[in-house]
Amino acid sequence: MEKSRLQIMHGPLGSLRRVGGYVKALRFSSGDHVGIISPSWGGASLFPHRVEQGIGQMERLGFRVKIGKHALHSRGFVSDSPENRASDLHDMFCDPEVRLIVAAVGGDHSCHLLPLLDFELIREHPKLFMGFSDVTVLNVAIWKETGLVTFNGPALLTDFAEYPEMFDYTRSSFLKTLGRAEPVGSITPSTWWTEEFLDWREKQDLTRPRRQQPSAGWTWLKPGTAEGILVGGCLESWNISGARASGRTGKAAFCSSRRPRRLRRQRWWTAC
Repeated sequence: MEKSRLQIMHGPLGSLRRVGGYVKALRFSSGDHVGIISPSWGGASLFPHRVEQGIGQMERLGFRVKIGKHALHSRGFVSDSPENRASDLHDMFCDPEVRLIVAAVGGDHSCHLLPLLDFELIREHPKLFMGFSDVTVLNVAIWKETGLVTFNGPALLTDFAEYPEMFDYTRSSFLKTLGRAEPVGSITPSTWWTEEFLDWREKQDLTRPRRQQPSAGWTWLKPGTAEGILVGGCLESWNISGARASGRTGKAAFCSSRRPRRLRRQRWWTAC
């Protein structure tokens, strides 16, 4: 990488990496604090055993956990008012001990926070920020408005709370991506996958691990090579997040979708 595109800076958390106009908090390591927020669904209130399981996994990895003031609340389908959810996010960015902010879970209402976010505050306190699904709204909006690199990755109630332990592939990918300053490099596919649902309400998820299905590896739709800034997440959240407004050129897109119908996926994709 050309020196003109790479700059190491010093900020509230020590060293930061600025690459091509974007900022990445360098790394996350054992002993650091994780801040948990619930920017959308109030699932953390409904399933305390998943919260306990997820926090236990983080602590076994050597991390210390802080819970947002309103992260364990429930107010209808969401965790709390938009103002309180945004306040938790701002508090975690301002907390000098917190190095990584993780969403408890996704949902459908992260968009409530967009008009309330203080992007200047976030820009002045850059930290690692991670979530997936509906949290794509925040991932992309924060990146677009501040230049801070955000991460599409594990959530507290889902991946970290797997029984009896976080999946090896997920854990190693998480540590490899956020635990070092260097690029992730080559990504190998998992040898298996699962979509089995064990009912959280009945606590079936505490009885056994989910069943695994063998994976055939990557499926390539078209040969060739490409490069660009990696932008994406939940396809249904793209238009809301501002991904469309961020431009199409120079980007490498990735997406997930919770709506399996092919035509609906195509409609969302072309709309973005």
